[in-house]
Amino acid sequence: MSMTEVLFDITVDATGDSVDTSTREVFGWLEKFVYAKDDFANGVDLVLSMQDTPSGVAETIVTYTNINASTVNYPVVDRVDTAGSAETAQPTRHFLVGKPRIVTDEGGVSTSGKVILYIENAE
Repeated sequence: MSMTEVLFDITVDATGDSVDTSTREVFGWLEKFVYAKDDFANGVDLVLSMQDTPSGVAETIVTYTNINASTVNYPVVDRVDTAGSAETAQPTRHFLVGKPRIVTDEGGVSTSGKVILYIENAE
């Protein structure tokens, strides 16, 4: 198993917003999402999405709202059956294809923080 680390050093503008897209394309399972608060304001919102996907359709992976402290998460998504219904208690990891993007909102005035993604590469 090999892992890829994608680091976002985020600095928001005077409105508290930022859009940061990785130049690195990834292909694998999201294992861990780390948010390091640094000097961001309390109540920051973060959205992880995938851009430049093979289908051309951007995909929202996770949304975090009103974060007040550094955090480590292991995001999962419900699996669905062939009819599109959620399978109860059958979570799976997100599969990422394309370039990860972090959209930051409510980060404060010209403050900074970090997001680090750990991705298990599909081989």
